[in-house]
Amino acid sequence: MDWLHFLEHNYTPLQFNSVLTSNTDRFSLIHLNFGEVYFEDYAVIYYPEARNEEEMIKIKQLGRLKLCSETLLFVPQDSLAPLIKISYKHCDTLSQWNGQTLRATQQCVYVRATEKILLLEGNNIGPYEQVKKREGYLFQLLYQDITAVLPKIHRLYTIWHQPHDKRIQETLKLTHEQFDHIRFQSMWLSDLFEKIVFEKAGLHVSPMIENPGRVALTNSCLYFQPLNNIYAEPVLRVKLSDLRLVEKRRYLLTHVGIELFA
Repeated sequence: MDWLHFLEHNYTPLQFNSVLTSNTDRFSLIHLNFGEVYFEDYAVIYYPEARNEEEMIKIKQLGRLKLCSETLLFVPQDSLAPLIKISYKHCDTLSQWNGQTLRATQQCVYVRATEKILLLEGNNIGPYEQVKKREGYLFQLLYQDITAVLPKIHRLYTIWHQPHDKRIQETLKLTHEQFDHIRFQSMWLSDLFEKIVFEKAGLHVSPMIENPGRVALTNSCLYFQPLNNIYAEPVLRVKLSDLRLVEKRRYLLTHVGIELFA
């Protein structure tokens, strides 16, 4: 079962019983820690550590770097290569690259950590592999300026190292700041004559997963526009005419959830 849950000052969930498809890459919100938020991602080239620059270029990987509230997660384009999950807890360096190798390469984020987790190696579902080894990770941003991306990573790193209660508050604050910059896009309406009668920030909630976004109700459809690009479609849409049942549900021990059967 999948939920939608309204954010802003009071939490209020909504739930779909439909199957939601993920985006085209292998990343899923289930790969994150419980309660972790996925914010955005960037196209990058990952250069693994090697003996020399020539070897680094030879084994480089194209993929996407996911910025999450507790981890950085690299999703390679090669479907046989493992996803690399790096927790801020184990990072000791987050900076712009200024090393001797790849000096001509601009827009590189350098991460050094004492531990990583490998997922879906060989594109096989199995136990995660925990690798305890201090090594560096070099990510070259392809389309974004490092001056815009690196401060976001630093802020997430700083938030993670706050005390637990403070960390939760700061993560919620950051999520709300993201909401302040987005509104439901009317271009996603399926009918030119649709009228938005209700709009609010919300969470799509399913087992072990919470994904923030924007909920909009029109005179003919209910829409959920996620804060990130995790789904295959830019919005989730349910026609009111297709609804068979609407049930009130509890979320965090409060009757603030709605489950929709369509």
